[in-house]
Amino acid sequence: MGQNLVNAQEAAVSPSEPTGKIKVGLMVPPQNSSLAAATAPLINGVEAAFKEDEDRYELVKYEISESGNVLDVLNHAADTKAMLMIGPVLKTSVDKIASLPYLPLPVVAINKTDSAVQPELFMSIDVAIESEVEQLVKVALDNTAKNPVGAFVVLATPNSYDERVARAIVQELSKNGSVGEIRHVSTEQISYLRTEMRGKSFRGAFFAMNPQQASLIRPYLPPELPVFGTSYTNPYRTNDVMTSQTQANDLTGMVTLEIPAITQLSHQNYLKYRPILLKLNSDDRHLFAVGVDAWALGKSWLEWHDQIDLEDGLSGKIHFDKKTSSSAKRTLDKTVVTPKRDLADDVAFEESAEEAGL
Repeated sequence: MGQNLVNAQEAAVSPSEPTGKIKVGLMVPPQNSSLAAATAPLINGVEAAFKEDEDRYELVKYEISESGNVLDVLNHAADTKAMLMIGPVLKTSVDKIASLPYLPLPVVAINKTDSAVQPELFMSIDVAIESEVEQLVKVALDNTAKNPVGAFVVLATPNSYDERVARAIVQELSKNGSVGEIRHVSTEQISYLRTEMRGKSFRGAFFAMNPQQASLIRPYLPPELPVFGTSYTNPYRTNDVMTSQTQANDLTGMVTLEIPAITQLSHQNYLKYRPILLKLNSDDRHLFAVGVDAWALGKSWLEWHDQIDLEDGLSGKIHFDKKTSSSAKRTLDKTVVTPKRDLADDVAFEESAEEAGL
């Protein structure tokens, strides 16, 4: 991969000889910046996927400045014969690209955009937690449709990310004509939770917190109360088997979502990248998976496919239909937490939500 992975600045000074390979650009943050460190697993995912195709492609890094000179970078990439750009990641940069009237080359941006209209050659992958919340709320509404009485309670900690997840759940419930009430719970307040919940009829509960905190709270909720959590609350997101099993015991029956790179150990792409994934924490696994899938989407986008389906996406099932949207829709599998899950590397969840009658 070394000779094919070229720094764009070096390439601009001394252009390499034509190789007959398709040049793909990768827009990266400035070196030594905080964003560069944060997105390193994602970049590594793109590079790992590229390595399997380096006989046909050349991957070139194009650095974007702090000021976000996205159009200059895209024009430079096109001038140096790049046929596709993967990135950027920063939302402000993605919004800038999405608001342009035209693009000099196809782009696979790795973030959602708020721009109402996007240029023809633009594609984005929406990996925000809000999109995952949208899926989970639909699951919760369907699962509790037989007894649609009362509001949902959304349990969260004061943590800023938990607050973001909780607000997204409430907003999505409101869009669907339902109500969510946020309850902030700290470790010190757990003992009061059972008293507070007594006599109240909730349709279901959402956890907007990590699995460790959720596992401490679940025993204080009515056992018959349906509970839901995003992949963020999935007890199998941790690499520690004993911790996962302990948390799963307390969260048994919770309906949750799964990112293949984190929890589906028998997934074909998981096995392919297993040596790398085992060295990463759950958040970095997710970013790495998005990078792998971005490369796969980019290859199909280069072939001008208006519709793309990645059924074996490492970050989830991905569907793209240019006729309806410029955003590639990512769908996660839903499942029910069970303490009987076999964590051997060749075994996935034994029971799906459908099999459990949800």
